[in-house]
Amino acid sequence: MTPGGENISRFWLASPPPSGREAIAVIEISGDARRTLEMLGIKAVASGAYGLRSLGGIDDGLVAVWDEGRATLMPHGGPAVVATILEWLVDRGLKPASDAAALTRFPEARDEIEAEMLAALAHTRSPMAVPLLLEQPRRWREHLLDQSLSDMAADADVKRHSEGLGALLHEPLVALAGRPNMGKSTMLNALAKDAVSIVADERGTTRDYVGVGVLLAGLAVRVIDTPGLDGPASCGDEATIDLAAARAAMSLLASAALIVSCGDPTTPPLSAAELGVTAERVVTVCLRSDLLTTPMIPWANESSPDCVVSCHSGQGLEHLSNAVRDRLVAPSRLANTLPWKFW
Repeated sequence: MTPGGENISRFWLASPPPSGREAIAVIEISGDARRTLEMLGIKAVASGAYGLRSLGGIDDGLVAVWDEGRATLMPHGGPAVVATILEWLVDRGLKPASDAAALTRFPEARDEIEAEMLAALAHTRSPMAVPLLLEQPRRWREHLLDQSLSDMAADADVKRHSEGLGALLHEPLVALAGRPNMGKSTMLNALAKDAVSIVADERGTTRDYVGVGVLLAGLAVRVIDTPGLDGPASCGDEATIDLAAARAAMSLLASAALIVSCGDPTTPPLSAAELGVTAERVVTVCLRSDLLTTPMIPWANESSPDCVVSCHSGQGLEHLSNAVRDRLVAPSRLANTLPWKFW
């Protein structure tokens, strides 16, 4: 039911499409069960009970009412009977569910949006997505007073708002980039709180890329450590290997949702232009801040980093996590009260 009292009960055929061999069909109804049966002219069935009822004079079938928001019709399974009953439900004001799969998986849901919300909760790895998802059924019901679901979902503001929240459901790719021996692998291990990347003071240690799922300030992301970007070695096979590694790194950077460009007190991070991306897709960081001998970073006058981090002491890691999260999911999106088309 909407706040205005309109019956928005949905139905869907939960059993396979009839082929003529089935004895029984199963039609699920989600909404106000008592009012829906009354609207269909079906004699009342108590919540938690079942009974044999006439289904619009088309057929006699079993009617089960599971709770106040869910009922099941079980007519004979012949194709003509099933098709006629489905048409009858539409004629009496019920609406076919646009996503029967979600409602079948979550029959306790009151409507499609609630079913989709439960499905999203089941697979998101981002804790910060949970309270926002729980809000969505109420928000959609409030906004659907004067519009249909499809019209509201197609609204330009809703689409723009929804696109900005996609990182809450699908782990975005975050790539660590920088010149060789910048401490990227050490930072990945610090963020992941585990030794997931090889660490060594030797040029070219990360010849391939290493990735790990990490929670950054409540947002689940996939962090990739890429090879150093400083041109090939001087000669021989090393040049070929380093060049191939650099090309692989640049390919990853092009597909990343965000790049963390790493420098240290003596070497500035690579700029967005050097990385071949827009500035909005880059967070710059000065690593090894514990090695600073002065309060000022020598190169900071030219381009101050977004974050200053010491993986040795852990200083700045929380700030970096917050910066990455806020760049991928803007705080203004979380504060926006528009409904989110998350399915």
